[in-house]
Amino acid sequence: MPGETARQRDPPPSSVAAFSVKCRQNLRQVRQNQQAAAPSIDPGGGGSEGEHKAVDRKRLLAPLTQESPVAFLLDAANRPDRQEPTLSLSSIERRSPKELLTSLAGKRLVIDARFAGLADGLLNDGAGSDAWAATIEDNWGRNDNDLDAISSNLKVEVLSEDERAAGAWQEVLKAPYRVSPEGEAVSWLIVQKRRGEGESEDSRAVARKAQRLDEHQRWAGEEAARIAGVLGLDEAAKAMLVAAARHHDDGKSAPRWQRAFNATREGGPYAKTTGYPNQHLLNGYRHELKSALDAERDGLDGIDPAEPRFELALHLIAAHHGNARPAIGVRGYDDLPPSAAEAGACAIALRFARLQRQWGPWGLAWWEALLRAADQAASRRLHEEAD
Repeated sequence: MPGETARQRDPPPSSVAAFSVKCRQNLRQVRQNQQAAAPSIDPGGGGSEGEHKAVDRKRLLAPLTQESPVAFLLDAANRPDRQEPTLSLSSIERRSPKELLTSLAGKRLVIDARFAGLADGLLNDGAGSDAWAATIEDNWGRNDNDLDAISSNLKVEVLSEDERAAGAWQEVLKAPYRVSPEGEAVSWLIVQKRRGEGESEDSRAVARKAQRLDEHQRWAGEEAARIAGVLGLDEAAKAMLVAAARHHDDGKSAPRWQRAFNATREGGPYAKTTGYPNQHLLNGYRHELKSALDAERDGLDGIDPAEPRFELALHLIAAHHGNARPAIGVRGYDDLPPSAAEAGACAIALRFARLQRQWGPWGLAWWEALLRAADQAASRRLHEEAD
């Protein structure tokens, strides 16, 4: 996201209504671009192998129309909506803003990459067809498969009937995609997630191999830097994201967390352990609360606390498991008296409100997603090294 890191923005009158409007605007622009730049490919025997592959892939893709699938929703565990697996522009437009808000709340929205145009984590109808960023493996709707993925625990492909998920991938959704005039599916939209991908904080903290806290956070910082590079973030934004990643789990150093997750006493503190946690001992403790309060007190890799990006980094740390939006629990927090811990949680909630006004609800959620992607990529790296 090039540009000013903490630029003040007026929130849209309705993010939901804006989403519907932007879908229609992007659809018109994409169709114009495709018509203007339609490749001339010989469907016969001539042409290179690469051209034939491009023809085959184009035949699988559904044309962008009011009724074609352009998006779908996933929950926090990458489970799709079974009642309405895919969304079309017409199905979006049929919903009232209230109905659309209810369906989008707490969900992950995945959109056909041919819409292009991302700015500050939001659809931007003014961006050109090349102004996009990889968010899922295979980049649904793109003609190229060799781009770095940011969130590689999810994969979306358009496949023919005889092609299925394999290897490290588990199929979670198969929906008819391109349909023939006779009503038969020519291709299928296949959504896959990595097999064994943790679906909860506790499952992600338990690994086949223990890992020290400092190593996990160093890896998370490296992944954050990689993501920032793919997105083209400016240096200030990149430094903010990396700093948040390098300190997001500082709260796991608390003795309560180490005991609850059965960490060994030698060589710690640990971020990943091999034993499932004792929830009674954990007593509701939120390690990200301590991480955020410690960072506010001790600083973040030299970032000036007076800079707006410092406040954004504190929020990303507090929210990296989905809490602090606005509430976060204070049970089990041993460093402060309950009243002081509650005051810290109140400050976190107020910070969330300020940042939502500044970035808008989807813009702030986009920032949160970047840190979570870096964290999960670091965890997956440990899992792969243990194989």
